Amino acid sequence: MLFKTQHRVAIGRRMAVALLMLTTAAAATAQTTPPDQGSTLYDRSPLQWIQRVSETEPPIILQNSPHIRFHELYQGNKGNELRDVIESKDGSVARLLAKNGRPLTADENAAERTRLQHLLDYPNDYYKHHKDDGSDNHRAVQMIYEMPQAMIYTYAADQTPASGHVTPQVVIDYHPNPAYHPPDMQSQALQGISGRIWVDAVSGRIVRMHADVHKDIDFGWGLVARIYHGGSLDFEQTDAGPRWVFSRLDEQFNVRAFLFRTVRVNTHIQSSGYKPVEPMRFQDAIRLLLDETIPAQCPCH
Repeated sequence: MLFKTQHRVAIGRRMAVALLMLTTAAAATAQTTPPDQGSTLYDRSPLQWIQRVSETEPPIILQNSPHIRFHELYQGNKGNELRDVIESKDGSVARLLAKNGRPLTADENAAERTRLQHLLDYPNDYYKHHKDDGSDNHRAVQMIYEMPQAMIYTYAADQTPASGHVTPQVVIDYHPNPAYHPPDMQSQALQGISGRIWVDAVSGRIVRMHADVHKDIDFGWGLVARIYHGGSLDFEQTDAGPRWVFSRLDEQFNVRAFLFRTVRVNTHIQSSGYKPVEPMRFQDAIRLLLDETIPAQCPCH
């Protein structure tokens, strides 16, 4: 599942989506005394904050409108790539702008244009690549309705807000509920993670989520996949104007799929420069990307 850079980016997002929704969907079965008795932020229990989050987060997962355009920087074991991304009615399309901090060579740019033109000529290839996007998102959201008892939430003793956000936040710790018995393979991930969630107190959105893999997570008794203990995931969202969007994902973990070799995932994905765009089909988004000239200087972040 980690064979190509684009696949790894997609998988990273799906994992972030799954862990985000799994951990925030669960109701708290315990809570600490609010850190600041004088603040109205703590008039709600951790459970009430999480209930609000579980109502506000699904639209981020299920809808990508209003559509936006942005730059995405992917950094992995083999270097980094900067892409220009446009969201369409059919899914996102992206054009490679730079590699390892330098502009594309003429040959690299020609290959990228050929790749995008191929999708215009053979649209079924695009649809095949994105055919699972909707079902993956729906599975993540369905976990909200199944997971009320999966995690235990408490107010974090350290209420330091996530940086870069001006609105008030509440900080909530979570860990698995030992009484929880996962009913299916997907929900087994909850038994191996714990961490912290930063909630925007105005919008009820997740500002940041951190998850530590504190024990091996087996899917299908380890035959389908195993995520080894010691890994971590850190995920941020931001208000991009038209809507809240993914802004950063850091992953560090070892994963094995179908008893094949173990892969070390060490990635950093960051997006910026959000601009609203009109609704369009993926073909129009590709044409828009192809019509633009690649900058002579690297537009790197």
